[in-house]
Amino acid sequence: METAMLPNPRANNFSSVLRRERMDAELTLTELADEAGISNVMPGRYERGEAIPTMQTWKKLNEALFGGGSYEIEDELIEGDDELIKEAHHAGLMSVLELATIEDLVAALKDRGVTDVHLTFKS
Repeated sequence: METAMLPNPRANNFSSVLRRERMDAELTLTELADEAGISNVMPGRYERGEAIPTMQTWKKLNEALFGGGSYEIEDELIEGDDELIKEAHHAGLMSVLELATIEDLVAALKDRGVTDVHLTFKS
């Protein structure tokens, strides 16, 4: 059985899914913030599409909505020194990244201020 989780924070449906899952869990915006350990104003901003949570916050929202412990990936699975990939592993987003297109990845990197990307392919 697959663990329920929110979509990638940059996905077009993130805001609506967050709202639906919060309401299904019968949580107010403030209760979700308290459960996730984040600022009380942020869940509303995420639901309105005014802000995009970091991967760490995405993980906290998932834990608050679906229970803890399901979003950890062991450090030994992380190769290289890429901080974005490490953050994705820790937030449980690796399956989302594996499904992303090159265009999605480039757009996400640009959103984070990256100006140069060098790719190396291994077979």
